[in-house]
Amino acid sequence: MSEWIFNRNGRPKLLFDQDCLRNIHGHVITWINGPNIYSLRGSHIGWFENGIFYDSDNYAIGFLRNCTGNLPYRPGLTGTQVSQVLLVSLDVPDSAAFLENQAGVAGHQMI
Repeated sequence: MSEWIFNRNGRPKLLFDQDCLRNIHGHVITWINGPNIYSLRGSHIGWFENGIFYDSDNYAIGFLRNCTGNLPYRPGLTGTQVSQVLLVSLDVPDSAAFLENQAGVAGHQMI
């Protein structure tokens, strides 16, 4: 079952789908192998631990609703049904740019 990945404002931005991350349109944007996150080109771009997604500089960039890891702060969460992912239009200006472009997040901010 897929789970939303939330950003620093508690807004759902990406989907965690067991061995990959998907954008809001359902397209695979990264692969996950163990705790490691890889670009579609095979470059290591971060890792996933205790429900928190980290970039390669060890900065938290997103988290799952029931994460058990430590966050700098935990915002209130807004939500949407995962089954509606293809029908929902979210405010996603560059939320997945780090993962989709295999580049760092400016200022190491969460997605």
